Amino acid sequence: MAHQDPPAAVGARRYSDPDTGIVLHLGVHCTDDEKLIWSLRRDKGMLEGMNIAVPRRRFFTSILREFTTQRLKGARAGLADQEELFRRLIGTTRVERLVLSYDSFLGAPDRICADGTLYPQAGRKALDLHNLFPDNRIEFLCAVKNPVTFLADLYRRVDDGGSFDDFAERIDMSRFRWSDMIARIRDATPDVPITVWANEDTPLVWGDVLRAAAGVAPDHAMTGRFDVARSILTDEGCAAFDAYVAQMPPRDDRQAARVLEIFLDRTARPAEIEEPLTPSGLSDAAIDTLTRRYEEDLGRIASMPGVTFLAP
Repeated sequence: MAHQDPPAAVGARRYSDPDTGIVLHLGVHCTDDEKLIWSLRRDKGMLEGMNIAVPRRRFFTSILREFTTQRLKGARAGLADQEELFRRLIGTTRVERLVLSYDSFLGAPDRICADGTLYPQAGRKALDLHNLFPDNRIEFLCAVKNPVTFLADLYRRVDDGGSFDDFAERIDMSRFRWSDMIARIRDATPDVPITVWANEDTPLVWGDVLRAAAGVAPDHAMTGRFDVARSILTDEGCAAFDAYVAQMPPRDDRQAARVLEIFLDRTARPAEIEEPLTPSGLSDAAIDTLTRRYEEDLGRIASMPGVTFLAP
């Protein structure tokens, strides 16, 4: 007679696991383009060995949207919803860590400056994400970017045929502070730690970002830790950097960052480091003001409770 498993107890978990850590990379727009996913997946053996799942966004965004907007509508997921959500995300495999990266978690590109502020729905969106996994340990990751280049890149992304000036009129520049967005996330989800870094520093802190996402030790050498820097260097610069690292391996990522800075200064592609400003061109005074406020804002973010700020 064939063996039959006993019926599952009422309320028992088969797919969801409260011990699974959930990492949600929130973006922001114009900073990632799935780099996090691809750099992590270069360590396929490590991910499999540590039971870390890093699915492509096309496999989960519609599922999460269905649960947040159609089913839960702001409520916390009960056991039945958690079971179905985990089943559809990762099937029967139990994982130690699930990393989900999507730059529209906090809002679609054409809505993030809807009322003149930056990501006005960040708090509610963060809480919706938290409510998907109410019994799990959750972490947020998020990059921020100089408003000058961020607005230029965002305008090109959502361009509806209007001028940049028309686009910029929707935004109150005096209220453009990433710290306000981070504060809304922290207020809505005070128990969720958040790791933040400046997009301009990404080539130098990418190893730290990958380790934060994977949850590995600070000295773990991630295969993709130089991916962003290599995408900026010229072919000759990449070859020279690789030769230098092979001959004189950095002791740690801090030393590697100092070496990278030298190579980026000398052999980076000009188009990669000299980002265009705005299509119509903000005044020099406006650019200086936004940049100064941004630099002050980074300090404010770094001092916020519950925030880990990654700096070179």
